[in-house]
Amino acid sequence: MKALQVLYLESVSFSPIGFHSLPNLKTLYCVDCELENFSLSLKNMRSLEILALIGTKIDEISEELVKFSTLKYLRLSGVGVEEEMNIPPNLVSRLTSLQELHVVSKSNINLLELNSLSRLTALSVILSTNQISQEYFVFPKLQRYAIVVDDCYTYLKAQTLKTVTIANFSSSLTAFNNLFCNVKKLKLRNVSGQKNIVPSIGKTGVNELTSLKLASCKDMEFLIDITSDQGPTVVFSNLVKLNIHNMVSWKGLCYGLSRSHRAIASLTRLRVVRIGSCHQLKTIFSPCVAQSMLYIEKLFIFQCDGVEQVIGFAQEDEIPENYYWPKLKTLRIMDCPIFSCFIVQARLLEGLVISNVGIIWKTYVPVLNEDCIVVENHEEVFQVQGGYSFSRIKELDLKNLFEVRIIWNDFVLSALRVLTI
Repeated sequence: MKALQVLYLESVSFSPIGFHSLPNLKTLYCVDCELENFSLSLKNMRSLEILALIGTKIDEISEELVKFSTLKYLRLSGVGVEEEMNIPPNLVSRLTSLQELHVVSKSNINLLELNSLSRLTALSVILSTNQISQEYFVFPKLQRYAIVVDDCYTYLKAQTLKTVTIANFSSSLTAFNNLFCNVKKLKLRNVSGQKNIVPSIGKTGVNELTSLKLASCKDMEFLIDITSDQGPTVVFSNLVKLNIHNMVSWKGLCYGLSRSHRAIASLTRLRVVRIGSCHQLKTIFSPCVAQSMLYIEKLFIFQCDGVEQVIGFAQEDEIPENYYWPKLKTLRIMDCPIFSCFIVQARLLEGLVISNVGIIWKTYVPVLNEDCIVVENHEEVFQVQGGYSFSRIKELDLKNLFEVRIIWNDFVLSALRVLTI
């Protein structure tokens, strides 16, 4: 047994008195165990490089860890019997060889101690708002991280992604500056004091971000504000998923955007957009943003009392342009009482739900190009030329469209499987 280097234990209860016979042990992984006299056993594991205690009851997180000069990886999750893990003061700062630290339960960890870990490359931690508000603290630059402030944590996802989740927070976000540069998944819930993401939070454009969730951030009005010439020239270049919900001040994606700014905020990789309960919002996409969204696959708009258009146009009497979204498969517009009209070319469209939408203008909207659909609450709900846009429709759901007299004319829904009227 003296040659043993890796030991994995699961759902066992024992006293590790035999650890003295494992002088070469480098990895100890305990899941849902109960270890007696664990502090004493640490004295016999001086070669340990990886220590993971997950859902494991021990007597205490011991100062003996400091003597592990080779410890590179430490994971503590649900350790001990208390609701909050008690980490002795100045313990973390003395683990100078540590490269990965994962404290994925509530704890009293002092973040300022991270400044002493010059080799740290990966960090997972659950924090309270009081812990993150420590003056002068800034997270170090990291290769991998999952930072959760006052919210839930999913460890498996955190192992491979750069994620930041912040909830119920009203202080400055400067502590996260080094993380916002390369964050891939960002979730903000009930975060106040921020008017936008770029440039207020992501001064460099958050161009590695792939997923963004915003909810109940009462002060936020726009995703991007490009009225200042000091901002980045490329933003959100890799954003794939956008979820915006219950934003009382939300007015739109981009402020100050014109056709000359198309390259600045193109959102060209956006595939899934969900926007709900944003009652100040009138238009989802500006024309120049809509033109570049060639990868959009799913669009959900719901419970937005002020939304009039999916794609905006300047004047009421202006004929809106026809936009080509070749990958759009699902379109749902629900409970938007003054929504008027949406024109798009979408040959792959498979699911269409229009429910509880209103009408604010009855001007006839011509079909501008072959293979486009006009979705509106008019006498004829769809104007279709060529019929190709509906050739793949599998689900069609229409509710509370009180102006409708004709659903479709002169085209065949050959793939239709579900029709709800």
